[in-house]
Amino acid sequence: VREGDLGAFAHADVPFERLVEVLNPARSQARNPLFQVMLSFQSARQTALQLGDLTVAGIDTGAVAAKFDLQLTMVEQFDDSGAPAGMAATFTYATDLFDESTVASMATRFERILAAVVADRSTILGDVDILDSVERSLVLEGWNDTARVVSGVSVLDGFDAQVAATPGAVAVSFEGQSLSYAEFDARVNRFARYLVSVGVGPESLVGV
Repeated sequence: VREGDLGAFAHADVPFERLVEVLNPARSQARNPLFQVMLSFQSARQTALQLGDLTVAGIDTGAVAAKFDLQLTMVEQFDDSGAPAGMAATFTYATDLFDESTVASMATRFERILAAVVADRSTILGDVDILDSVERSLVLEGWNDTARVVSGVSVLDGFDAQVAATPGAVAVSFEGQSLSYAEFDARVNRFARYLVSVGVGPESLVGV
């Protein structure tokens, strides 16, 4: 990553338009031709030019246009003495893809990640909890609550009974192809034997 970044910085003076021209990616009016999400870090201070009694400096016009689907801009802040005074973050987004509440939730989660890393530099990003208590309850205890009680009959028992009762009936249909219960059962058994052959046993977790 370091070598790749340094190589990119070594060519930072190449105009973006020239880069697009050379790479010549497939054009689309629906998205940026090279990437859709950008993180930008601005560390340079805003300069001002003093001409006698006249001070010339750049100002923020307030006009914002989203050039990408989503952009996060981080800007260093300085106080009057020139000392670092934190950072400001701004999200710019395409309103036909995101609404304000969605981007606000992204900002909140990003803030949680930053707070966790600042508190403990050894924190692994994958271990940072980005859900609040309400979201965790909704997602983990609500939407993902798959516990069911079916009078002592398991899903597998019910499926086996259906295979025995109607082996020729259609069990699954997708994109113009169909499998009968007998065909589906045969595929399930083949897949089960394969899992056993690679060491999967009782209580093993398998993503399907």
